[in-house]
Amino acid sequence: EHKHLYRRVKGEVPDGTFTTPFTARVARDGDDLVVIAYGAMVHTALEATEDLDGASVRVLDLRSLVPLDEAAILESVRRCSKVVIVDEANATCAAGAQVAALIAEKGFEDLDGPVVRVATPDVPIPFSPPLEQALLPSVDRVREVCRELLEY
Repeated sequence: EHKHLYRRVKGEVPDGTFTTPFTARVARDGDDLVVIAYGAMVHTALEATEDLDGASVRVLDLRSLVPLDEAAILESVRRCSKVVIVDEANATCAAGAQVAALIAEKGFEDLDGPVVRVATPDVPIPFSPPLEQALLPSVDRVREVCRELLEY
């Protein structure tokens, strides 16, 4: 479980046994830009895209990395044409890089701008909470990148 979500995310929990499908879900629908994220970064993406000067922003929650829901990713690219990938892992060799590669290989024709990744720099994550927060993708950084891409 992710410590970043402790006491931060609240919501209804289903009664009894339930399963989460191995498919992506649209956490917020929109047409101007898609932000693709998983885990704790979904909440960061949702907060960052709440009010982007009237832009209609889709947030795609991957929910599963293996299997990766390629169809949902490519459908979002076709629909929105601009993509931001938010990944708290390092920028190199992480899930976000794999998603970007998938889009470059199978969705390039649908893009109206570069695929932009917001990820942790390629350095070890510090133990100090303030230093850790300085490295991880923030709401402000995601919002800034979305605004820049919307103007592209």
